[in-house]
Amino acid sequence: METIITHIPPDFTILTPRCRLRHVSQADMPNVFSATRFAGFNDGMTWEAPASVEELQEPYRRNLATWAEGTSFCFTIETREASCFIGRIRIGHDGRGVWSIGYWTHPQQQGRGYMTEGARAVVGFGFRATEPPEDRGYPCGLEHCQRQSTR
Repeated sequence: METIITHIPPDFTILTPRCRLRHVSQADMPNVFSATRFAGFNDGMTWEAPASVEELQEPYRRNLATWAEGTSFCFTIETREASCFIGRIRIGHDGRGVWSIGYWTHPQQQGRGYMTEGARAVVGFGFRATEPPEDRGYPCGLEHCQRQSTR
């Protein structure tokens, strides 16, 4: 099954009770770099810690390109009231209807439930922005995410 997404403009935002999920920007780079400086932050990541803020430019360009293509949407999560950087969350598909999300929280913001809130919102976005996914017998949907986030 091919995934069909309507165009999502770069100024699109998702609001939750405490957070704003918005398109990534250059202004985020110091915060992204800062997170990678914490011991253990990059353990288990699919990318190596950058040696400089400049090394974040290529992933930033990829985020812009995949958003424009409609294959992956990387959001910066920030607090709604103060625009304080929390982390990143990405939802994307492989073109055949298989979706995935990836996320990380800045170590200074961990343990406050922000990413659970963001994950619920981005999964909802995925279901609203696309055709309904084909049932392949995999656990999916918000209920499964809620169960997984409490473990």
